[in-house]
Amino acid sequence: MFVMAEAEVLMAKAAAVEARIAELQGIINAAHGALVQVAAEVLEDQAGDPFGMHTPAGFLAWRAGVSPARAGELVRLARRRHELPACVAALAAGELTIDQASEIARHVPAAYDEAATAKAREMTVRQLRAVLPSYGYEDPGQPKPKPAEAERSVSSGTDAKGWWLRARLSEDEGAVVDAAIRAMRDDLFRQQRALVGPGEAMASVSAADGLVCAAEAALRAGEAAHPGSDRYQVNLHLEQDPGGDTSLSTHLGQRLPQWLHQLLLCDCSLRATTYRHGAPVDVGRKTRVISRRVRRIVEHRDRGCRVPGCDATLGLEIHHIVHWEDLGPTDTANLITLCRRHHRMHHQGLLAITGDADLPAAAIGAVRIADRWNRTMDPVGRGETLPTSVELAQRARDARLEPVAYRSPRGEPLVRRDFTLDEPPRPDPDDDDGPGPRPAWDRPTDHTCPPAAGTERHPTRAGPHAAA
Repeated sequence: MFVMAEAEVLMAKAAAVEARIAELQGIINAAHGALVQVAAEVLEDQAGDPFGMHTPAGFLAWRAGVSPARAGELVRLARRRHELPACVAALAAGELTIDQASEIARHVPAAYDEAATAKAREMTVRQLRAVLPSYGYEDPGQPKPKPAEAERSVSSGTDAKGWWLRARLSEDEGAVVDAAIRAMRDDLFRQQRALVGPGEAMASVSAADGLVCAAEAALRAGEAAHPGSDRYQVNLHLEQDPGGDTSLSTHLGQRLPQWLHQLLLCDCSLRATTYRHGAPVDVGRKTRVISRRVRRIVEHRDRGCRVPGCDATLGLEIHHIVHWEDLGPTDTANLITLCRRHHRMHHQGLLAITGDADLPAAAIGAVRIADRWNRTMDPVGRGETLPTSVELAQRARDARLEPVAYRSPRGEPLVRRDFTLDEPPRPDPDDDDGPGPRPAWDRPTDHTCPPAAGTERHPTRAGPHAAA
């Protein structure tokens, strides 16, 4: 009897948690739907960013405090809102998450809007990513697309585990990279084997070793062809705090762990920079030309473009705050890092920059960046305690949102061969069906959840229980 009562309590707690998640997620979904409408206004009228300081996605990433990827998804949905009215309406009503809607916006033609939206209500994001990109769409209203060229991209970064690399190339270019890594790995293997005596175990040589060796070979070749140039060197910053402790970090990167710090300092070349009151001195105040040494110091201090909301860390340019022609010195207090776009905007009179670049942001006289009408560009956002359920619902109503409680996907196994979308009707030139469904911000919202999609007795994505 006691076990039954305990089980009932646990079940009641689980039901309360699920209800709370559904309520909160419905509000979050509807808020994302409203942000799509805001993104549409930014696209149409440059609302909020009338001076073109940022791209629409960059502006949203800055002002909404979201990642560039999330901002791009909001803008993509806003661009396709007229093509995908059912998807956008379901997002605004709280029935789809932003991740589910984004997968539809990324892959689904307009003719499959309603069918894909119905399926998305029942599928997880992972399942949508598995089937939507490769589904055999036939859009009768659109010409056959031309074969797309192979995607080419390379990205890298650091996380808690270390440095990571992600690349996408065409098959022939990928074969070149594979051959280079394989050749370097074979060379390392032969070197290791030559050093090992009879009966001794040889250290393993991996593809990662081959990749690093190929990069080092490229840098050595460049240094040999251009002696004296530090373009072909890996620059690190060794800094000492007032307490005497030192730290080593990559250029525009992160602090290195202590063991790697000590390893790298065993054999390297050092160029000292003296700091006085937190500002570097003796780095070249008399010349207009910005040396590579000064550039590295300024870039390390700014960690990218200094314009608020801009995340650019590549293609950076160093700008004289007080211009050289106006007797501005070439020292770090008068130098600031800008991306090419914002550097041009400043010299076009669309961006004002004043202050001492070496001072902390909150200090008097620190750098101030303003638009052409002298509005200071400051980061925004403040932390708040999560409101109660009643307060959240009231806030949603105050924001003219009327979300339904979110209904989570079924979570059943995905059977790809059973996944189908209802084929769109063939267009009839004499038939005009009129406009599609309006988003939730422009129509009354039905608070009742729609019936589950894909439950008819025909093959669906839901797995073996969905088909006869």
